Amino acid sequence: TPFVDWSADGTTFRILDIKRFASEVLPHFFKHSNMASFQRQLNYFSFKKWTKNNRTLEAISKKGSIAEFHHPYFTRDMDESLLSCFRRKVASRSFEPLMDVYAQDYDTFGDASYEHRIVQSAGREKSSTVKPGCVVMCIAFFHLSTYADPSGCARVKFIVVDNRDEFYARATSPMHWWSKSHPDIFARTSLIFYSDAMYVRRNFTLQQEISSAVELGSNVVTDFLQSDLNVSDFVKQLQPTGCNYAGFNLVMFDGESLGYYCNLNPMGPTPDFTLLERDVLYGISNSVLGTPWIKVERGKAALADVLAMHKDQDDLALCRKLIRPMVDTTRIEAPELLPQTGCPEAMEYQLSSIFVEPVGNPKYPKYGTRTTIAMVVDGGHATILEKDLDPITLQWNEHTHSF
Repeated sequence: TPFVDWSADGTTFRILDIKRFASEVLPHFFKHSNMASFQRQLNYFSFKKWTKNNRTLEAISKKGSIAEFHHPYFTRDMDESLLSCFRRKVASRSFEPLMDVYAQDYDTFGDASYEHRIVQSAGREKSSTVKPGCVVMCIAFFHLSTYADPSGCARVKFIVVDNRDEFYARATSPMHWWSKSHPDIFARTSLIFYSDAMYVRRNFTLQQEISSAVELGSNVVTDFLQSDLNVSDFVKQLQPTGCNYAGFNLVMFDGESLGYYCNLNPMGPTPDFTLLERDVLYGISNSVLGTPWIKVERGKAALADVLAMHKDQDDLALCRKLIRPMVDTTRIEAPELLPQTGCPEAMEYQLSSIFVEPVGNPKYPKYGTRTTIAMVVDGGHATILEKDLDPITLQWNEHTHSF
């Protein structure tokens, strides 16, 4: 856009014409043209108006219609710096998803207006309308096995299948090689909130949040990817500080071992770490590993059939087979069988399928499954099939990666 430029070092961006930016750019991403509301959103993610020589850009903007914003940990074109841009979180450690108020810029979830009690940092309860910003209801499955190749050598095969459910207003990018400081990390990113769920290197990690993003300045995922530690040793290093983060599930693969770590253990006082077994198909959604959600169990059964029937297919063909069960839109009809995550029942129902169909106006949906990925790492070679939904055109795009 001609209304925005960046500083030479990429640490601040400038809005050169506030009036035109508000009237011509904001309506493409928000249902308003309110610059003050947009600035509040930036503040939520620690982007602040830049101050120079004791004179704020707000004063400058009155003369030249310019506003400049800066984040202490963000640099343009460095995807990994997005890990440091987190929405300020509500002070809670509940395993139930936090129905966080994203702001008054988006419509409510679906066509209904839901009220939810949230705990403010001051300890007071406030009744708030549920809006984009609550935890995404993703689902993932993973399987580790060992087999002998034609020469008799043992090979390790690791399989991951994942649906990412997301608000359509959140900008994302497909999987790609990160640039600059992490050129050997292959990942997809969320361009507004935090680096998202799937990363591939010599190691593999899958992070799913249960509450909100990890604390500012910390980077559990890339720390593991850049380390030479195996899964067990990395978790030993992480455990002393693991409880300092907001709740998350972390699945790690170091080329040989597959480990699961949850920093908030509902069954005991210490974080939960488990070395996962081989030849077992695991599934997880927005709860701890082993929670028998119906859609998780349904997905495990369908994927187990795929693995049993298509053992000898090449990796890309197997990825295409693995993706098929991930488009299952079957919902749970019995209210008593719905997951008890803290969402209103109508929302629990819409989220109870493996594939979450678009919610809201058919022409302008607000939420649903945005990305499906199947990945096979076989003997050190990775094959990835990625399908993602363009939130503007509502067309599905397919990407294949092999390295």
